[in-house]
Amino acid sequence: MEIHFVYGSIAAKNFILPISKSCDTDSIIYYQMSNSNDLINIKGIKPLPYWFNLKISPKLNIYFLMKSMIYIYKILKRHNECKVIAHMTTYSFFPLFIAKLANIKVRIYFNHGFAHIGSKGLNKIFLFSLEFFSCLIASKVITVSPSHLKHIKKGVLGNLSLIKSTKPGSCSGIDLKKIISLNELNTKSSNLENEKNIIYLSYIGRPYKRKGFPYIIEIFEHLKNELPTKNIILQIIGIKKIKVLKALKDKNNMNYIKVIEHTDNVYLYLRKSVITILPSLREGFGYALLEGGASGNALVTFNMIGPDSLVKNNVNGILIPYGSNSKIFAKMISEIINDTRKLKKLMNNSRKYSLNFDKNIVLSYLRKII
Repeated sequence: MEIHFVYGSIAAKNFILPISKSCDTDSIIYYQMSNSNDLINIKGIKPLPYWFNLKISPKLNIYFLMKSMIYIYKILKRHNECKVIAHMTTYSFFPLFIAKLANIKVRIYFNHGFAHIGSKGLNKIFLFSLEFFSCLIASKVITVSPSHLKHIKKGVLGNLSLIKSTKPGSCSGIDLKKIISLNELNTKSSNLENEKNIIYLSYIGRPYKRKGFPYIIEIFEHLKNELPTKNIILQIIGIKKIKVLKALKDKNNMNYIKVIEHTDNVYLYLRKSVITILPSLREGFGYALLEGGASGNALVTFNMIGPDSLVKNNVNGILIPYGSNSKIFAKMISEIINDTRKLKKLMNNSRKYSLNFDKNIVLSYLRKII
């Protein structure tokens, strides 16, 4: 039997469920609720109790930590021949530790990217330490980006455990049914010829600096100054409207931003968009970029380990020099918006390149290394 532990229903449903379904034996996903309303009813996914908490953060309560550890220990003792797969850097340590205490032989740390890469100061030390101990007690480690694996192999963590990467990258790939048709993409590309048409840009993220917020707001405000005559709308997916409004210097720019606080179908918005922007400071792979690519969007992100497994500079998007300020970031986006021929090429290549990440290909290789 295969048992997955993960934080949040979104991750459980969108990323871990395809992995679980690809297992040729029984498989179950246990997820810790991100809040009291984080409940889903999907076969193969079970929420842990509302009080349950093994996520390492300043809010971690010792009493509930101990109670949660006992709860998992009892689950694992009922399935002592199971395989445990713990997901994400700040959530994996305790499930792996408990699995070791329960004498589970196969303990897999599925880290979705080594979080210390791109971090700084005390945060980097903390994340590296956490990854060090997770790698130490895991029997195997899987990451989501070949470039992360290449970097890790050069250092201390590369010698702690057997570390593999999914190929060509991502957690579980993408369903080919979600990839935009050539007819729809051609129509979208043709609309770029009409100066009066709206140019939609998209950002998918969370309200954290490491995820590029509110940096994306700074970029957009500079972009409006760079292209005053263009009809540009930024779609922000996953952030509350009040946070977006607060981040704006010029509140009038709210007229050019469409906020989608929550959606179960990002493709509904990405299909209208021509560029997906992900200005994160660090990423394991950057799944939002794959969703954008599958929707025929040119991709824009920093030149960093992780997304570079997907984004090829001037092929399916542009890689911004890491650490560039928001004005430079906006300037480089404005250049491809002004160059319609290049933008169309990037959009077409982005769709084409996303086909390499067919979930059947990714999951087939993943099963070989699990």
